[in-house]
Amino acid sequence: MLPNLNLLYQHFLTQHRLTRVSISIFWLSYFGLLAVFTFTRLVADEHFLWAIWCLQCIPLLCFLPGLIVLHKRAFLWICFVILLYFIKAVLAVMSENQTTADILFLIFTIALFTSAMFVARWLPSSQHR
Repeated sequence: MLPNLNLLYQHFLTQHRLTRVSISIFWLSYFGLLAVFTFTRLVADEHFLWAIWCLQCIPLLCFLPGLIVLHKRAFLWICFVILLYFIKAVLAVMSENQTTADILFLIFTIALFTSAMFVARWLPSSQHR
């Protein structure tokens, strides 16, 4: 049985202003990163390759149920996954043929990692399962 999401969000979002800001930055960068992946697959390639898009997005989407209900462990685990995206983003930005999408990829990855760490730090320990 899932807890009442409205009560969870009300409790956590009104408890700490920093938690509210971190969660907002997290969701903005999370969906921004998914949008960058979708945009680069739609615009950069002649044919939309579902396999590549799925390989990029599925690791992020696996954590979505835990992130929605603000499970501390989901935020901690997504930080480990984001480190792999960070390595790929740095390599893409440092390559000779970097694009604006590569820079956005790096910015969203850094923002996602940092905000996920702050959210995991500031969520109460009772959420840790």
